[in-house]
Amino acid sequence: MEKLLKILSKYNFWDKEPQIKGFVRGDYLQKIYKSINTRLVKVIIGQRRTGKSFIMRHFIIDLIKNKGIDAKNIFYLNRELLAFDSIKTAFDLEQLFQAYISEIQPIGKIYIFIDEVQNIINWEKFVASYSQDYTREYEIFITGSNSKLLSSELATLLSGRYIQIPVFAYSYSEYLNFFYHKNEKTSFISYLQQGGLPEIFNFEDFDAKYNYIESLRDTIIFRDIVQRYSIKDASLLERIFNFLILNIGNLTSISRIVKYFKSTGEKVNFDTISDYVEYLTRTFVVSKVNRYNIKAKQILKREYKFFINDLAFRTYLWGNAYFNPAAYL
Repeated sequence: MEKLLKILSKYNFWDKEPQIKGFVRGDYLQKIYKSINTRLVKVIIGQRRTGKSFIMRHFIIDLIKNKGIDAKNIFYLNRELLAFDSIKTAFDLEQLFQAYISEIQPIGKIYIFIDEVQNIINWEKFVASYSQDYTREYEIFITGSNSKLLSSELATLLSGRYIQIPVFAYSYSEYLNFFYHKNEKTSFISYLQQGGLPEIFNFEDFDAKYNYIESLRDTIIFRDIVQRYSIKDASLLERIFNFLILNIGNLTSISRIVKYFKSTGEKVNFDTISDYVEYLTRTFVVSKVNRYNIKAKQILKREYKFFINDLAFRTYLWGNAYFNPAAYL
């Protein structure tokens, strides 16, 4: 455990000065600050590759540099790193945490950050235990795969003792600040076409961006949904995703989607389509907006509008022939 603690020190700031690198997403830091000083577990969620881990690390650095928190009072573990592959269970995590307490000897409140927490078996036992330990003050923050941190499961695992902080791709204002662009029509069109996923800004070539978005889509569909829910017809799931992309903002219903696929010769049923659409919304790649109407009977029609959480999926997977934002401005 001593060797593992030494490795852990490389990713913490117990003996070195923290440096902020990259674009600081201040709005999210403020949202996290509004949730602290409680025993609720802070769960940072969102679509893959929206920067959850990045925001967590920036928050840690901000605590140290701007809030005066002693770096020794911060315990940060990224379970996705191969170096910590031996931390397989909550018991392993507990041993490492106790080694940190013994060796680093933090005084006062301890801030616990665990990235990709779902890779630790029975992680909820560790988290729930320290969130309710009244012998000492703890603030607990976790991130993880969306398919493993569903609201329904968190409610069971943490018995309601948590608060969710959703993270999205860059907003338009963040996009402007990142590129130092002026707020004008050309900037807005560029944002709509390119989207706001942070890593896509590293690519200049269209094909590279296309490959990135395609691989992200495949990861969401096949890893977050197909594997988790034992989907038998992955091809149908992908076609449903494409259908939602091409019908952004259109009023629709599950029944209409079923009708469409049956018209193409697909052998589908209401329950299957409903389940597949629900799985897509759980990964945050698709958002469902309920119909608003002051008449209750209209609300009960179960008509919705679906939106893709980042327009890069539409731009790069289907091209501007299907989406030309200039036509709407």
